[in-house]
Amino acid sequence: MTEIKTSALSAKRKSLVRKMHECPYSRIDRLALVNGDPVFTSETKVVAETKFGCGDGPRSEAGLPDYALKKEHVELFRQFDEIGSGEILALEVRGGLPFRIIREIAA
Repeated sequence: MTEIKTSALSAKRKSLVRKMHECPYSRIDRLALVNGDPVFTSETKVVAETKFGCGDGPRSEAGLPDYALKKEHVELFRQFDEIGSGEILALEVRGGLPFRIIREIAA
């Protein structure tokens, strides 16, 4: 797998990665996608969790100016590219990394 660095991301994708680092155990509800980029709207809600016994501080990469994305980030953004435009009902974040997305699909 080719290494992808944060410097290669759009500003909107960087913002999402930052939010996942700031809220390492959380759920981001109603996240809009426009041409594969996440867009925080007035409908978007970030629901933070406190997980006892395992530090919920930001990930160590959070303070670095540039770093290689984890495979979970790469998979998330690949999904965003496939979806294109629409809405993610929920993006679950575990340990500052995307864990799963929940979205509605046509019946």
